[in-house]
Amino acid sequence: MTTPNFESATALVAAPSRAVTAEAESALKELGFATVSAAGSLAQSHKLLRETTFDFLVLDSAWPDGNVNDLLTAVRHGEAGGNPFLGIIIFGADRNAPDVGFIMRHGADDFVALPLAAVTLLKSLEHLIKARLPFVVTSDYVGPDRRAGEGRKSLIPLLDVPNSLRDKTAGSYDPQTAKRAIASTMAEINIQKLQRHVEKVGILINRVGPDMMVDGVDEKVRTFLEELIFVADDIARRVKGTHFDGIVASCGRLVSVAKIVHKRTGIPKERELNQLLDAAQAIMKGFAAAALGG
Repeated sequence: MTTPNFESATALVAAPSRAVTAEAESALKELGFATVSAAGSLAQSHKLLRETTFDFLVLDSAWPDGNVNDLLTAVRHGEAGGNPFLGIIIFGADRNAPDVGFIMRHGADDFVALPLAAVTLLKSLEHLIKARLPFVVTSDYVGPDRRAGEGRKSLIPLLDVPNSLRDKTAGSYDPQTAKRAIASTMAEINIQKLQRHVEKVGILINRVGPDMMVDGVDEKVRTFLEELIFVADDIARRVKGTHFDGIVASCGRLVSVAKIVHKRTGIPKERELNQLLDAAQAIMKGFAAAALGG
């Protein structure tokens, strides 16, 4: 089988060990990558991703400091560089290690075991080019849909995302077309993220209300309230400038009351619970109305 032409593709290798990055760089260059950059820290990885648009990231699963999951989440949410959909391969000593499963749930495409030989990377690269999993968007995740890979059907609409690695190896890559495709897909992800967030507001408020009236504001309720505050804040941030921005004020009210209740001990005032419920209902109804009208 002919090896794909990776000459125009760009790759970033990130690992705390210089020996490992050198090993990965050598393997990628053996496969035909002309441009391979290396990062020895997560901070440097963030910096390079912001400065350069890569097609492929090879990322160590084990770091002595920092959180690799934060980097993955930032990439997939469009907060670290111009290509949220670059192929990402995680590597490590053991695929079955507990932390590897957790890392994979933050948006990576595949895992390969050390050592990083060219033949091992090629198998993952060919899968990214020919059979990449569609992406799924939930309230807290953007990335490949593992259920699709396991033959299970998703109840959430899936997205076929831009694939610059595939396009470059096929000789069909155009920078402006790719930029428009990324912007369009990110806009769709934003809408789906809003839908999931609004659904989560309903789920959380239905958990918080009854629990507070029975057990008062305990640590479990505070955890739910913190999640509710995060989701409402993120909704308000995402809807600005869209036809959903009429729910910004309701998000603000929900956050304000949730913060007050978070400081309570025992059963909160009935007025505060009603304000929480009213704000949550206003968000859900306002979003539904705007979606129908949009």
